[in-house]
Amino acid sequence: MSQEKKRHLWTTIPCAGALLANASRGTAYELAKAGEISFMQVGRKKIVTTAWLEAKLEVGYGGLDHAIDEWMAENG
Repeated sequence: MSQEKKRHLWTTIPCAGALLANASRGTAYELAKAGEISFMQVGRKKIVTTAWLEAKLEVGYGGLDHAIDEWMAENG
């Protein structure tokens, strides 16, 4: 029984904000600062794990890959 691999293990704060609350980039960073978006800092980069985002949105494993792809294509 093979399990399909998730392509996105993390995403950006602006992408997470858009998926969670249709928030703008600035609002997404404000939500992260307020603790509404859980993030990790890796060097200078701030990332949101897709596992956290999937749990918050009650989406199954890998269920956000398409939405993240679309957001990245539009906002690069």
